[in-house]
Amino acid sequence: EDVNWSLYVDTFDLYFTSPPYFETEKYATGSSAETDQSWSRYPDFVSWRDKFFFNVTEQIWKTIKKDGYMMINIIEPRAKSGVRLNLCDDMVDHFSAFPESNYVGKIGMRMMARPNAEELEEVFIEPIWTFRKNSKEYIKQQNSSLESFFV
Repeated sequence: EDVNWSLYVDTFDLYFTSPPYFETEKYATGSSAETDQSWSRYPDFVSWRDKFFFNVTEQIWKTIKKDGYMMINIIEPRAKSGVRLNLCDDMVDHFSAFPESNYVGKIGMRMMARPNAEELEEVFIEPIWTFRKNSKEYIKQQNSSLESFFV
């Protein structure tokens, strides 16, 4: 959040993040860095969503090159009361309005346990929301193999 993103306009091919889930994940609690955390700076969900998550992501969008991807691993966060907060539909609507933004879809990330949670007996799938600058399609390479990624 405290970065001059204008220094990086059209720099990155891929931006991947798993942002803090509002007050679900409270990093640096009790430390000298606590006041630097988004959950501390933005005490209610709407201000966290709009002033932190949406604002920072909009600044980062400008750093993505043409045909680059923005991928976000996030689920609907829970309030202290345990109620799920509506984030993902608003996120797709908001980010789809960025210049040259196209929502490509979401893919699943398989997890055996969630951070700060007990081990799950079943597989848990978290979404990775995918946006692409200037194109509505994933790049498809024919005859790709794992070896083609090694230099």
